Amino acid sequence: MKAVRVVIQRYVVGANPGWVECSFVDAFSREVRFVEKVPVVAEADLGPDSTYPQAGVVACRVLEVRCDSAGREIARITTAEPWGVETAEGRTEFEVPSDLLLEI
Repeated sequence: MKAVRVVIQRYVVGANPGWVECSFVDAFSREVRFVEKVPVVAEADLGPDSTYPQAGVVACRVLEVRCDSAGREIARITTAEPWGVETAEGRTEFEVPSDLLLEI
């Protein structure tokens, strides 16, 4: 399964299992932010007293890979699959530099 690397910025909600704000920078230098359950984005047991920022991942499915005009490999991904992760605005499809992707 593929995942996009994210930076977990902070703990935001204390309800079990806890929620964190995380982000990545897309292929157009725009920051994309998610608020998601800790177990979905991190293996660590993060809480309000954990040190931030931390590395995390959001699972995704790669829809397409192409090269842009500068020769960079860009992947169009969806975070709707496999775990239904979306931004506060409901966005689930993004273009990211391929080097943000990893196999989990």
